[in-house]
Formats: sequence, structure tokens, C-alpha cells
Amino acid sequence: MPEAVSQDKYIKAVKLLNDLTYTDSLISQVEEDYKMTYLKAQPKGIAYDKVGSSGNSTISQVEETAVELEHLDHQKKQLIKKYARKKAEIYHILNKMQTLEYVKVLLMFYSENLSGDEVAERMNYSRTWVYRVRRRAIEEFAEYMEDSYV
Repeated sequence: MPEAVSQDKYIKAVKLLNDLTYTDSLISQVEEDYKMTYLKAQPKGIAYDKVGSSGNSTISQVEETAVELEHLDHQKKQLIKKYARKKAEIYHILNKMQTLEYVKVLLMFYSENLSGDEVAERMNYSRTWVYRVRRRAIEEFAEYMEDSYV
């Protein structure tokens, strides 16, 4: 059984686990932005506007949208890389953990983003018990964190 972890290490473990949920939601938001921008580029809604006084500075909404889509695509790829690294770090720690029940609870809370009630229902536990198990799971997770995370 892991020894008691410091409050500082416990907080850092929670932050690392929260990164999983946070980064995943950012990726979803970028994907939604990408879809909305793509819809703006549909031919029926395109209007060409002149920018500036010279005929050489004509920029269409299509070109502006293409640039915006390229930017959003790059942003999405960067977030996916960050998410993949964070997920690999977290799974590396989870694989070291001894208690399978703890791993399941952490994954339900932080990967599937389930509420305490949803986790309790899935595991057939009371809500209070689920939060006790989560606390213990975070403590064990923190024990297996490398010094580089602390």
C-alpha cells in the first residue's frame, strides 16, 4: 500500500489528470470551430469584397476562410499532439498502479468525464463510496508519478 502523499503531490496529480479532460474539450471546440468555418465557405454564401483602393488587393471570403481553416487545422494538430503526450504520460502512470478499481474510477472521471453519480451507477457503488475511492486512487496515482511531474 502506498504511503500517504503530500498535499502538494496530490494537487499535482489532480492537475495532471484534469489535463486529460481539459485538452480533450479544447480539441472538441477547435473541431466545432473548424466545421462552422467550413460551412461559411459553402458556395451559396460566398460574396467577394474589395479590400483597399487598389484592384490588386481583392480578397475573397473564400480566401479568408481558407486561411482561417488552415489556422484552425494547425491548432487542432498541435492540441492533438499535446493531448497524445499527456495521455501517454497518464497511462504510463496508470499502468504502474496496483489497484484496478482505482484505475477504472480515474478513467471514468477524467477520461470519460463522468459525474460521481454516473460512476457510482456504473460501478454499483454509492456516490459517497465513489468519491472515497477516487481520493484513494488519486493518492496511489500520485505515489507512482515520477519526480519530473512534481
